[in-house]
Amino acid sequence: MISNQNITANWVHVNEIVANLMTASGRAVGDIAVIAVSKTIDQTGIMAVYDAGQRLFGENKVQELLGKHTALPDDIQWHMIGHLQTNKVKSVLQTGCLIHSVDSVKVLRKMSGVATVIQRVQDFLFQVNVSGEVSKFGLAIDDVKAAMDTAMALPGVRCRGLMTMAPRLADDTALRRVFATLHAVREDLQRDYAIRLPELSMGMSADYAAAIKEGATLLRLGSAIFGPRR
Repeated sequence: MISNQNITANWVHVNEIVANLMTASGRAVGDIAVIAVSKTIDQTGIMAVYDAGQRLFGENKVQELLGKHTALPDDIQWHMIGHLQTNKVKSVLQTGCLIHSVDSVKVLRKMSGVATVIQRVQDFLFQVNVSGEVSKFGLAIDDVKAAMDTAMALPGVRCRGLMTMAPRLADDTALRRVFATLHAVREDLQRDYAIRLPELSMGMSADYAAAIKEGATLLRLGSAIFGPRR
């Protein structure tokens, strides 16, 4: 298992790479944020990068998110990046995290109901299955506008942008095509609904360079920081 010292070194190295890629793409470094995906990582590993300055962490599993949210410092900003079932919505909303993975109107309606009861506005991203892979969750591109219609009509929820996952073994051209498509969908929504959707959550450890070139604002980096999972 990777040492905490190496985790910290990886974190520093990744942030340097991201800054260089942003500059090379003509983008301001402050226009992007790294989310450290801490699934399966224990508290000491998380604290290694927390102590270095990291405050955004992402979890795939609800139970793991809840446990870490309770045990770790209050100033951590948690992100729910994994598939969310309706029976887990109430627990997740109580953490105050940004939800990246809203992939159905059913989940959206549940979120609205819970948020209304607890008197908060829940920020979220629509997950879009740009590549059309049957193994991935997410709205089809053709269904995004209907989902946005619902979101705009519901109380207690606020869409902040879109999320996608690229095919694992795609080359750079294919990766950029997926990320550029998500960017274009976001631009269409902003124009059609006269709203601002500031976030594009796209780019993981294997493909974040391509995502940066196509306008990502949130990178979800796990193994690049914490090393290979067990």
